[in-house]
Order: sequence, then C-alpha cells, then structure tokens
Amino acid sequence: MKILRQLWNQKGLDAAVENVPEDRYGFRNIAENISRSILSLPQEASNVIGIEGAWGSGKTSLLNLILKSLFQHKDGHTHVLHVSPWLSGSDPVEALFLPVATVIQQEMEKRYPPKGFKKFWRKYLLSPEAQKVIEYAQDTSSRVLPLVQYIGQFSSIINWIAGGIKVFTESRLAVDQKTTTKLRAEIAKQLVTLDLKFIVVMDDLDRLEPSQIAEVFRLVRAVADLPRFTHILCYDRQIITHAVEYALNIEDGSRYLQKIIQLSFKLPRPEAFDLRNEFRQRAEALYQQINNQPPDSGMSGDLAAVTDTYGGALSTPREIHQAINSLIFLYPGMRDFVYFPDLCLLQLIRVTNPALYDWTEHYLTERSVIETG
Repeated sequence: MKILRQLWNQKGLDAAVENVPEDRYGFRNIAENISRSILSLPQEASNVIGIEGAWGSGKTSLLNLILKSLFQHKDGHTHVLHVSPWLSGSDPVEALFLPVATVIQQEMEKRYPPKGFKKFWRKYLLSPEAQKVIEYAQDTSSRVLPLVQYIGQFSSIINWIAGGIKVFTESRLAVDQKTTTKLRAEIAKQLVTLDLKFIVVMDDLDRLEPSQIAEVFRLVRAVADLPRFTHILCYDRQIITHAVEYALNIEDGSRYLQKIIQLSFKLPRPEAFDLRNEFRQRAEALYQQINNQPPDSGMSGDLAAVTDTYGGALSTPREIHQAINSLIFLYPGMRDFVYFPDLCLLQLIRVTNPALYDWTEHYLTERSVIETG
C-alpha cells in the first residue's frame, strides 16, 4: 500500500508545475521573457495581457513560473495579486479590490503612523485612501461588498462591533456617494502619489460559468483607465469567446475581447517528440517501480514502438497525466495478467481517441464471447 501511494503525484493527479526543476517543456525561458516584458510596460495607463491556450496545454504551469519570475525581479513598489475566481468562489470584484485596499491601507500606516487615541481606532477604521477603493469597488460590483470581512483583516477583535460598523459604512456610502469618474481620478492620483503598482493575475477563467466570465471582463473594463495596473488573464480563447457571446448576447465574442485585451500571447504547443518522450520515460519508471527491475530490451522496444506510433496523437501535458494516472491505477493489480506495452497502448488510445477505445472495448468483449464458445 505504501508503494502504491508513492506512485502518485502527492500534489494532485493533475498538478501544475510550480518550480523550475519540474519544467519539462521549456516554459522557464518563456516565463522569464514574459515577466521581464510585463515589468517593462508603461505605467501611465492600464495594461491587459491575455495568455491563451487550450485546456491542459500548461497555462497554469507557465503562469506559476511567470509569478515566480515576477516576484524575483519586481521592485518594492510593485504588488502582484494572484486571483483565481474558480478556486476561491468569491466575487472577482472583491477578490481584486479588497487586496488593493489592504495594500493602500498598510502603505498609509507605514508612511503616516497614527499616534495616541487614533492609533487604537485605526485598527478598526479605514483610511480615506482605502475607503475610496472600497467605494469604487461597491460602485463597480453588482452587489454590496462584505466590508466587515475586509476590516477584519486588521484585527480579530472586530466581531463584537461588526454589525455596527457595517451599518455605519453602508449608510456613509449612501450619503457620501461620489461619481465613478471622480473616484477613479482620485484613486489614480493616490496610486501615483504613493508610487504603487499592481500586477493582477487571473487564472482558470475558462472554467467559470458564462455569467462569471462576463463579470470578470466587466471588472477589467472598469479599471482599464486606472494607471499602474497590469492585468494578466489566462484562458482558452474558444471557450471564452463562446461564453461572452452567450452571457452578453452578442454576435462576435472575439471582437469584444479585442476591445479589452491589448496584448495576447498564445501558448506554444509542446514539441510532439517531447510529449512522446515524456510519456515513455514516465511509463518505464512506473514499470520499474512496480516490478523492482527495468523492462527488458524486448519490452523496451515494444514500448518505444507503441509510444512513437500512438503517442503522436498526444497534444497536451494533461493528456500525459491522464494516461500515466490510469496506468498507476490499473497496472499494479493486473501486472501478472497483461503485457505492459499493450496496456500503455490502450491508455494512449483511450486518452487521445475515446471513440476508438470504446469500439475496441466492445469488439474485444464480443470476440471473447465467441472464442470461449
């Protein structure tokens, strides 16, 4: 049982690359170049960058390496916010503006530390600069932000006055409501004054529901005029295009994206040889782990033939994960009854051509009945 547990990737069945040594497809150099280009973009206006790729092509892996490179090369005034609405389940407006307000609040306290009685109450009250961000977020969002959740980030003693603060804050916003344009101008000015820059990274947009996808792009469009913001969006273009068309009831989702995304980068497809080689190496390693010996020359030759022939249909790293995970799941229990290259062949067919796999399974089932009489 312990050996079987060791065969699995402990980070998850479909875990993305998180560190450079795990990179097998040359994403490291791409990530380095993209991160340096991002940091060199002009800050006078907002920048929106799209990283496009099919499901399973390695977008999250590339993004993880980009994030590492950004943290390594950015200056102290640049803040990187990683927003994943699909994983967090929170409203994208909250996911963006609450961290921004937090950074501004902390920066104000660092530069202008409160003294005396104000020092105590500052734990519970927003600075005027952070308040503007919250007001703008409320103006942008389709529902009221949980402001108490934001304030609670500064103190755990807030629960006993949570209800009162929420009523106070919401009533204040209703009375002292500024126009969105004026708020945007004031926030832009304070970003320049505080010399703050934000890089907002949004991943897995193609996993959201159409209405959520539309909300994300509405958010990006709402902050498009704010300087010192760079947005990096990761998505499958075909899925996003159809989702936008459905959610917004428009005819051409591609042209809609062009109005928002200023720069787009299509993730290059890994070399077919690299994909085949990766599958073969992992399959041979799996065989050796289970049998405590490497495959003999005959089996290695058959595995190479299977990989070179049917592995050519592999198109994404995720397909390799799926095929190898199936082998890990199936092979230990049937190793005495199956020829390993044959099982590899079946799993390659199952992943790359499900219809052919279903037909093969049906044919062999019927054939076995005939053969056994």
